[in-house]
Amino acid sequence: MPAQLRIEAPRAASLMLAEAVLVYREQERHSTRAYASIHRVELTDGRPLILAGKPMSPRAARRLAYELTRQTASTASYLDGRTLYAGESLLVWWQAACVRHIAFRCPQLGERGEAVPHPPLVFAVSSKGWRVWACKYDTRPTPGTPLYRAPYFNVGDDGAICHGSTVLPSGDASRSIDAWSDAFFGSFFSHPNGKKLVRHKGGAYAFWQALLDAPPARFPLRALLPMEVTLGQTIASLGGEHD
Repeated sequence: MPAQLRIEAPRAASLMLAEAVLVYREQERHSTRAYASIHRVELTDGRPLILAGKPMSPRAARRLAYELTRQTASTASYLDGRTLYAGESLLVWWQAACVRHIAFRCPQLGERGEAVPHPPLVFAVSSKGWRVWACKYDTRPTPGTPLYRAPYFNVGDDGAICHGSTVLPSGDASRSIDAWSDAFFGSFFSHPNGKKLVRHKGGAYAFWQALLDAPPARFPLRALLPMEVTLGQTIASLGGEHD
């Protein structure tokens, strides 16, 4: 039977057919390659005529996808319960507050490790590097969620992770977010980066010494330093779309 297409405008509006997108796929059985061309549409005697087109660039494809999905529910852009944003060269996910092992190797703390509580965290892997930030609320972040400085050694004020000799996961990051989180916590933390790591009398070394000596039931969120930036703004600064 003939297929029917229904388009609903989100508000009172007049919709006009403007462009057509033609998608081409390779015929090989297991191929995942696809190509697209975009064509202007001309109305002749009330009937649409598709004109000659041009190849659709990756940027134009991302923009079209953004325009088509921006009016859907915000959770529709989440690939799963932990993935917050996925773009061509940017993946952002979060980790709920938890207790897990952390190890240090530095003169001030020696070489030691303990299972301690951690705050909710947001990780990002992009063409601009590997980053991490903290959150104060243990719920899935939204674009408006304020970010806080990650309270860890080897992490800069902007969230950039100095991975040193850490062996980074290979392959598609979206399929291995646990491996990236494990790589972060699986390395030795050796030195504070940046100006100030946490809000604590005695500084970063005293803070982690106290956590290692007597791990509390929950991470002391009062120690987190605000970044004065939201998740959405951070995603935009890394090259992602942000409304």
